[in-house]
Amino acid sequence: MSFADMVAKLQPAVVNISTKQTIVQQQPANPFSGTPFGELFGGMGGQGGAPVKREGASLGSGFLISPDGYVVTNAHVISPGARGATVNSITVTLSNNKEYTAKVIGQDTASDLALLKIDAAGLPYVKWGDSAQSRVGDWVVAIGEPFGLGGTVTAGIISAINRVTGQGGAYDRFIQTDASINQGNSGGPMFDLNGNVIGVNSQIFSQSGGNIGIGFAIPAAVAKPIIETFRTGGKISRGYIGVTIGGGVDDDAAAALGIPKNSGELIARVEPAGPAAKGGLRAGDVVTKINGQQVSKDQTLTYLVSNLKPGTNARFEVLRGGQPTTVNIAVATRPSEEQLAQTLQGQDD
Repeated sequence: MSFADMVAKLQPAVVNISTKQTIVQQQPANPFSGTPFGELFGGMGGQGGAPVKREGASLGSGFLISPDGYVVTNAHVISPGARGATVNSITVTLSNNKEYTAKVIGQDTASDLALLKIDAAGLPYVKWGDSAQSRVGDWVVAIGEPFGLGGTVTAGIISAINRVTGQGGAYDRFIQTDASINQGNSGGPMFDLNGNVIGVNSQIFSQSGGNIGIGFAIPAAVAKPIIETFRTGGKISRGYIGVTIGGGVDDDAAAALGIPKNSGELIARVEPAGPAAKGGLRAGDVVTKINGQQVSKDQTLTYLVSNLKPGTNARFEVLRGGQPTTVNIAVATRPSEEQLAQTLQGQDD
């Protein structure tokens, strides 16, 4: 069995993505300031030295989805790589070594997806596939730029689908594969044997930082609508009800409440005047279902709430003091992560 003919057609659409960054770091304070030794360490400053600038870079993969230069990659590939860093430029390099400066059309850290645009025409490109039809055991091919080694091709099988990695949020569902994925593969495509993109390679599980046969890709069923939203100038929105989650229900509590193990999540805090508070949800409630869908370890409250459509009403089945009750909540739009960080602490939805 050979993938050579298929790979020859697909490789030209896979690109290298690099950034140039400026990193500003504050020098540490001079611990000897005000002593006879202060001048020996004068460059360190007293209350804190002058900021120091240095250059940084990042490297990843991407793929063309149109002949006029739209490129898909991971959001983290084009994001600042350190505290105090600023991305100055993004360069897309094609398989023929032609370089183009890229413009960011859309970027979403929650889904780890980004859409870039380069000024070119007549480019090779690939098409989305249907990841919903993928099955465990199917062959897949990954093409990318691990460690800057352009056009690297690896193959493997789908090890699991809808894999929950524990990162939380609306998109914690991945295709797991044993196809070799390493640093620099991020943002590159995962192909089925029809040559269609069924996933965007995103992360690996490794204790050493290298490949151990556990890699994850964002399913095309998730990526495609987000990318199309960027392409049409739309905005990504997610559901929000204004609560802090206290965690899952342990086995003893589940038995006492008469619910299945690993079922339901505790509400630790309800934001005053927020959607949940207005709907009647209280701290101490255990949410067991949302719109009839079971809250579980693999289908968390965070995941279900994030995927609710803002502006709709959702039915929450809860246990309050051991007694079942139902509350209806008007779903709001989730604020940005920066806004949430300023107002709330913990896992908020």
